[in-house]
Amino acid sequence: MSLNEYFDGDELKSVLGFFEIMERLSGLPFLKSPMSFKYKVEYKNGILTQRIDDFDEDAFRSFLLDFRKLIAQDSTANWKRVCNIIEKSSIDDQIKERIRECRTVLKELNIRGVIRYTIGNAHQIPEEIVDTWINGHYFHEDEDKKRQLDPKSMGHMTHKFIFIKNVVDQAHVLFILRNILVSKGLHPDKPDR
Repeated sequence: MSLNEYFDGDELKSVLGFFEIMERLSGLPFLKSPMSFKYKVEYKNGILTQRIDDFDEDAFRSFLLDFRKLIAQDSTANWKRVCNIIEKSSIDDQIKERIRECRTVLKELNIRGVIRYTIGNAHQIPEEIVDTWINGHYFHEDEDKKRQLDPKSMGHMTHKFIFIKNVVDQAHVLFILRNILVSKGLHPDKPDR
């Protein structure tokens, strides 16, 4: 089934961009075994130590080069934009329902996450943590966000672990979304994942 039957112009460009990025991500070894690294917190002799071991920073940065296009508000391949396009164009109620399910899971990951970072009564939601790391460390070097990531800070490693865990979990949900669309014939190629 041709995507041209469903979409045209900018819509087609967005949907194809989403699929192209997902195909590139599916080939990254980092996503095949992302949680093989270790996060350790140890309190010994009055000293608290936090570490992330066995983590391939280069592989993660390679993953982020594409992944950030799926979450950037101004990206044509932004997953929310793609979901809106497909929901608007689809007459298949099952696709619409499955897209809503994926949206719900992604929203929960971005608001609650699986790990909460709280100091006193204040906490940062995972979506803010992801934005801080992407724009303050990995790309763009936003000075305000960079200051929030002081490596001497007690929570630096916890903060980074939340970031890594969140973007990997989001990527896995986006693979589910891609596979839903493929199962309904809304993709030019069959997935290998």
